[in-house]
Amino acid sequence: MAQLQKVNPTARAIQRTWRLQLLGWQKLIPAFIFLGPAVIAFLVFRYYPLAMGLYMSLFRWDTANPPGMFVGLENLQLAISSSVFHEVFVNTVLLFV
Repeated sequence: MAQLQKVNPTARAIQRTWRLQLLGWQKLIPAFIFLGPAVIAFLVFRYYPLAMGLYMSLFRWDTANPPGMFVGLENLQLAISSSVFHEVFVNTVLLFV
């Protein structure tokens, strides 16, 4: 008569947990494939213009000779010291608050 092998229940539980985790990842692969291009497009169209705007704000931009002369934060200082900026800022705060 053949002897029955005793299997450690803890080892079997670990093996079952590992299989379930592997199956969980396999189920997520199609989600990553379908959502990946949308997430990449969102990031590109959302943050690339923001990054380029910040980059352009550091230069005295010349369309004939981009990017122009580097001025650093001088553009920001000029904008903040302008009376038009203060008026626009107050109007924006009043409109949205």
